[in-house]
Amino acid sequence: GCLFQELGTVCWERAEGDRDARAQARGLLITALEHFRAAGDRKGEITALIALAYRRGISSRNDGVNVDESYVAFLEEIRRLRSSEHMLARRGERDRLQTMTLLSVHVFCRANGWYETARERAMQALELAVAARDQRAEVVARLGLAETDIALGRFSTALEQSARAALLLDANIDLPWEPAQRDVQRRIHAATLAALGDRAGAEVLLRERLRVAGLGANTVRYVDAETDLAEFLVAGNDGGQRAEAERLARSVLSRCATLSGALTWDIRAELVLCELALLRGDATVASGHAVAASARLDARDIPLVTLRMRTWFMRARALKMAGSSDDAREALGMALSLFETIVARMSDPALRSALLEHPHTREMQLFASALGIALEPTPTIARTRPAGLTLREIEVLKLVAAGQTNREIAERLFISEKTVARHLTNLFGKIDTQSRTQAAAWAFRHNIV
Repeated sequence: GCLFQELGTVCWERAEGDRDARAQARGLLITALEHFRAAGDRKGEITALIALAYRRGISSRNDGVNVDESYVAFLEEIRRLRSSEHMLARRGERDRLQTMTLLSVHVFCRANGWYETARERAMQALELAVAARDQRAEVVARLGLAETDIALGRFSTALEQSARAALLLDANIDLPWEPAQRDVQRRIHAATLAALGDRAGAEVLLRERLRVAGLGANTVRYVDAETDLAEFLVAGNDGGQRAEAERLARSVLSRCATLSGALTWDIRAELVLCELALLRGDATVASGHAVAASARLDARDIPLVTLRMRTWFMRARALKMAGSSDDAREALGMALSLFETIVARMSDPALRSALLEHPHTREMQLFASALGIALEPTPTIARTRPAGLTLREIEVLKLVAAGQTNREIAERLFISEKTVARHLTNLFGKIDTQSRTQAAAWAFRHNIV
């Protein structure tokens, strides 16, 4: 089994774009799986399944709203396989392994605009981390939740999670992982303070973050701090701050020119310069920076949906200022299409309402109105999640239909039995049933299982 798995992995790596060679590699992995099963080697079987799952022909681009057909579903499959693998690990390692796997799915979902799924996975990770008294994992989970809530416009809850993470960091100030997580916490806390109107407090944190980054040799952290401060300053009304924002943005572009794997900093710097040009009324320069940001995004195939949406919106503003209203409508249409996809993926009315009240959403609404376009997100999620069930409730319902007990469901999903019972109460109310048998029948009628 081990030999065939190694052969399959090597053959896949050498196959590159050769479809036949990849099929041969998958055949070797299937042979490995069969040997592991014949030997009763459960761990080997799981590793072979994971290797096969990673070598499926599936795109990581997320343009649709149906989670069952998306890359998110693929990641969830990997998570479940990894969870089975973790159950075979030593008891003390299980919670950490499971927490990190959940957080990996959370990060991917957040970057791709699956915000509801991202929150659910981060909450699961937080529950495990707290139960295991793993403070490092708890910090990461709380900061992940805060960042997702910022994207959703839930700034007060984001501030609460960030503050709790700060307390944990204060208690672990001498540990080697504290500086990196402290840097993330300052960035998130500053973003929430700015959104809630405390710009003075946000500026203090961002300047402290830049100062600390300048003390070390970590260029990446310094560029990240420069970018965040530039984005903050450009939103102010002070001429001196805007001049500093331009200086910082150009510094970021200069550093990124010699920095491999520049991620998004240069793109965000271009958008800062675009905003400054718009404020000056210079449509030509603004268009140039917006086009440059789009080109950098397309060249890297970065999945960050919010950044893509923002880039299209800035292009639309620049085009309108230049007098090209038709082109502006087309660019705005691209931004609105991404926005509507994000909203359509949500079944929780509270999350959807929060996003619709986000300052960036209101900004797009005002601009769309000026172009004669209505911003009305289409609730297409209703077609994929009947009765307004959340992703977690659908997961629980599938396992109920499979005949699993509350304890078995809790173990499978890494949540408490009390949480399972709460989900069951919620979904029973939504689908108007009183028993597990009725719920299972409802799931079959609605093609959930």
